Amino acid sequence: MVLKNNSLLKILLADDDQEDIIFIKEAFSSSDLNVEFDEVEDGQALMDKLLIPFSEGASDVLPNLIMLDLNMPRKSGQEALKEIKSDPRLKKIPVIILTTSRRKKDVEIAYEAGANCYMTKPQTYQQWTETIDVLGKFWFQYATLPGGLNEV
Repeated sequence: MVLKNNSLLKILLADDDQEDIIFIKEAFSSSDLNVEFDEVEDGQALMDKLLIPFSEGASDVLPNLIMLDLNMPRKSGQEALKEIKSDPRLKKIPVIILTTSRRKKDVEIAYEAGANCYMTKPQTYQQWTETIDVLGKFWFQYATLPGGLNEV
C-alpha cells in the first residue's frame, strides 16, 4: 500500500480482551502498513485518552482510526461512540466497531451513533488475518481519511 510520505498510521484499540488485541496487532504486523498502536481496556479510558491531547494543546496526536469493542467495563463502547461522535474535535476520526455481538439492535444503535463500520470479531487466527487485511486495504488504501494522510 502506498501512503503519503510513508506515514505512520495511529490506531487506538479499545477492547478488554487481551487475546483479541494480540490477534489484531499480529495481523497488522503481517501487512505492509506502518502502524503504531495504542490500547485501552474500557470506554472511560478511551475517552480519557482521546481528550488528553486537547488539555495539552497537541491535538495532532489523535489516532487516525479507532477500533472499538462494544462490551467493555466502566463505560460501554456504545456510550464512548456516542461521546466521540458528538464531540466536534473527535467526530471525524473513523470508528470501526469490532465486537462479538451479532444482534441487529446493536448494529442499528452503533450506526445511529455514528459508527463508520460494524464488524463481528473473527473466530480463528486465519479469519483475523483476512479481516485485518481487508480493513487495512479499505481504510488506508481506498478510503480517503481526514487530513489527507493516505493520499498519494
